[in-house]
Amino acid sequence: AFGGVEINYIPQTGGNTYKGSVFGTYVNNTFQGNNYTQALKDAGLTTPNSLYKVYDFNPAGGGPIMKDRLWLFLASRWQANETYVAGLYANLNAGDPTKWTYAPDFNNQGISAATQRSYNGRLTWQATPRNKFSVFYDNQPRRLPSISSTISPEASSIFIYPENQLVSVSWTSPVTSRLLLEARAGFRHEHDRSEERRVGKECRSR
Repeated sequence: AFGGVEINYIPQTGGNTYKGSVFGTYVNNTFQGNNYTQALKDAGLTTPNSLYKVYDFNPAGGGPIMKDRLWLFLASRWQANETYVAGLYANLNAGDPTKWTYAPDFNNQGISAATQRSYNGRLTWQATPRNKFSVFYDNQPRRLPSISSTISPEASSIFIYPENQLVSVSWTSPVTSRLLLEARAGFRHEHDRSEERRVGKECRSR
């Protein structure tokens, strides 16, 4: 089903030295080109889509709790994709019960802001020379907007996933150099809700 090189490997789980790594990246609209032409302007597009900010930060590390017996590995991630929405602006009349019309605030462009986090850890126990147990946990909460150029920012909704969890437990036992016994069990749980944006609170514009 796939072209190119395929590799099967068994990752190492456990080491007797503490090690870690950090990866991070960040960009905003100063890193982006502009294809906003006069033809688009003449057609009525006041502003194009553009980056507000995109970032990704990933620290990880682990090491021994008990040398040669028990190891811990932890990792996390903070990631966001936030973009200005073409032709969308905050509503100057938002929150005013005496006004039912949309009045765009051209100094406050609407933003589509999606964020995701990840917190995970793995505990590995070498119970005997031929029996190893491992427990892995991961939770990835997310916030996803439902926003478009036809919906004023304060009238849009947002999908929230406070729990997006995965738990797995494994056991491995190399009986001989040619026979490996392995058993795994997993559990996944997800909870989500949709909320209306609140003026001045969830409404993301700038």
